[in-house]
Amino acid sequence: MSSICPGSMRLWPAAAALVVLCLFPAGTPAQPAYPSSNQTHVLSWQRVQELSVRLDELAARARDEAEIDAHHHGSDELAERMNDFAKHAHELRLYTSERDVSSSKVNDQIRKLMDDARNVQ
Repeated sequence: MSSICPGSMRLWPAAAALVVLCLFPAGTPAQPAYPSSNQTHVLSWQRVQELSVRLDELAARARDEAEIDAHHHGSDELAERMNDFAKHAHELRLYTSERDVSSSKVNDQIRKLMDDARNVQ
């Protein structure tokens, strides 16, 4: 683990990004981009899309904060891990905005994010 200044408030966005990630249960299959006409599925998929946008925003902010900390504290390990997390969060947002994305692609991306989150801890 990298050494991080305990008083650094810059890591709060990273914690927020990880909390949002927990809203995506790893074992729950994603809905296809255009689910059946069942209103519950449509609302669920819209919620996944909204959360993926928010996660992308939070992850980008956390990555930027980790890079600033790396410049001030001389350790790039956390910045690299947050960069991976942010990249995968962005890819998830792109997948959830596609028309014909398979649920397996979305699930795989969520698994990558879960792995990244474990690495950031």
